[in-house]
Amino acid sequence: MTRAASEPRHKARPPRAAIVTIVAIVAATLPGVRVARADDSVDAPTISLESVLRRAASDPPTVKLAVATLARYEAERRYAQGKYVPVLTALGTAGASYDNRLVLPQLPRIDSTSLTAQGTVTLDFAALDLSREYTIDAAHAAERAAGFGADAARRDAMLAAAELYLRASAARALVADAELNVVRRSNQLTAISDLTRAGIRPPVDAQRAEIEAVSARFVLEGRQEDLRAACAALSAAMGQSPARLLCPEPITMDRFHVSVSPTRARELAAHHRPELRRLSSVAEARREEHSAAIAARLPVLGVSASGTASYLDVKTGVGISGSQFGGTAVGYLRWTGLDPAVWFRGGVTDAAAAEAQQQLAASTQAITAEAVQAAYALERARIDLERAAAVLDIARATSESQNGRYRSGVASLLELLDAESIEQDARQRRIEAERDHAIAVTRLVAACGLLHQGDPRATLRELTRSE
Repeated sequence: MTRAASEPRHKARPPRAAIVTIVAIVAATLPGVRVARADDSVDAPTISLESVLRRAASDPPTVKLAVATLARYEAERRYAQGKYVPVLTALGTAGASYDNRLVLPQLPRIDSTSLTAQGTVTLDFAALDLSREYTIDAAHAAERAAGFGADAARRDAMLAAAELYLRASAARALVADAELNVVRRSNQLTAISDLTRAGIRPPVDAQRAEIEAVSARFVLEGRQEDLRAACAALSAAMGQSPARLLCPEPITMDRFHVSVSPTRARELAAHHRPELRRLSSVAEARREEHSAAIAARLPVLGVSASGTASYLDVKTGVGISGSQFGGTAVGYLRWTGLDPAVWFRGGVTDAAAAEAQQQLAASTQAITAEAVQAAYALERARIDLERAAAVLDIARATSESQNGRYRSGVASLLELLDAESIEQDARQRRIEAERDHAIAVTRLVAACGLLHQGDPRATLRELTRSE
């Protein structure tokens, strides 16, 4: 046996270039790599949450429709109040006449030509009409209902815009996370390919790294499209064209914290929700309409006055020229109680009032239940957020541990990539949990009727307060 054969073989040390490449792989797997901002992937202006709430309260078509409906009810109320004004009717006539009658055979014909002018003015006023009072009160209540309906439309628009703002913010955070993953996977693929060509790592490692890099690029493209779609939906929620993208400004999701018990949420909803106040006004309007229908069975006491002035000018023939004046004033009592339609209308309005009252009761039950469910949903979202945060901490610790094991040569690349994939999934779950928690806070505030249409800053305070 030769000396060379008797001596134990020593493993060849990797060249210095390979060591540098391994260090590059480890650096690529560590956090803190600078990536492009998510804003760079979507070229669109940004907008603050306060501006979104302000514009959502006035610009969407649904809000403008509700405001137009309110204007119509205001006009109807003024029309009803116009019955207090006396009815003034004026009539004027003018003409020319020719009279060529033969009065007696022995006398010549009259052969008269004259001009005439006459004017009549009539004034009628229902001094005592009980149905008029109730009709005006019903118009007032309907106007108030339309006002609360406009408030409800603003609330719905603000809630939708706030939710879409939070979803767009989360979509941008997911884009940033996907960009970070693309950078990591690309660096890993480059380093592993160099090691594979050097014969230090098996080809399966390069194949797995390539799969991860390709997958990361497609995930990034998909999330960028999700961000564009979210920004388009946000623009539409503010009454803008969806083609003109508006993206949210950077916002921290952990600022949304509200603590409201289910009992308190129910009380707030019953007191502040504009839908209930609208239905209450509708029920009041129906009751006033029923009172007006009952009062229509009673007599109406009124005053009517008329005046007439006429002038006759005889141009030729026999006649008397001159002016005449006259006037009359009477009081009247008008009663239509024998009309069956007047009596049957009371039954219709009574049923409508009962229906409106039951609708108010049903909506009160549904809306207060919605507020209670929103309170419980917020607690569930808070639990999910805490769970996502705890899982992310464990996933980060596991990833760091696998990085250390990989640097020591104990763990394989596949184990490292699996640990990083778990961490990435945990980061995504944390972002989604923060989004869902913020949306749950927004829905609870909206369910309690605390979205302030005219003061977005007050709404922001409600979104970050504690009971």
